[in-house]
Amino acid sequence: MSEIIIESSSKFPSIGIKDKKFFKIYYSGKEGNHSTFFFEILNEINLDKVELMLITIGPGRFTSLRVGLSFALGLAIPRKIKIVPLVTFDIIEHKISNNYSDYGIFLKKGGEGFLFRKKGEDKIYVVKELTPSIPLFTFEPAQINLDYTLVILDPIIIYEFYEKKRDKVIETVEYEKIKPLYSFLPYEKSLVEKGKIKGYS
Repeated sequence: MSEIIIESSSKFPSIGIKDKKFFKIYYSGKEGNHSTFFFEILNEINLDKVELMLITIGPGRFTSLRVGLSFALGLAIPRKIKIVPLVTFDIIEHKISNNYSDYGIFLKKGGEGFLFRKKGEDKIYVVKELTPSIPLFTFEPAQINLDYTLVILDPIIIYEFYEKKRDKVIETVEYEKIKPLYSFLPYEKSLVEKGKIKGYS
């Protein structure tokens, strides 16, 4: 039996195939070609042996997340394969938490501002500016006038997170409940202005 790891939150998608005997990783190498890349890798996957799929559900790019989740659901639903939806900020936090007493994780939004979460907080906030007083981490390069560290999301660190947090993550076949966390929606700013979501603090 095998497990599939799908990273679709970032510019450059990747897929891992984890078996008892091997761990194969495929990187796209091309920005934004998620749909083409995922379907090219189908030839490498023995779907009859897949028992679990891990997928990043964001925060991340609007189109990238939609393509990745649609791909995962298209494979999982007819075969009743369990899906584990994983939050990108949780994966980064797991990777860095032992080495820093304080930090912030951010993602540049498609419009203005940033998605931001500080160590020890569960909620992700929309902020206009980042504070330079703590180390900053992200998985997407950003053109900002602050120092930050780039953490590459790939199937290995995603699977390591899953292995450590296996008792806390959700494995589900209730596919309709899996919702992406977008870094920007066209109507997001209007929702903030109406007070429907937290933002622009």
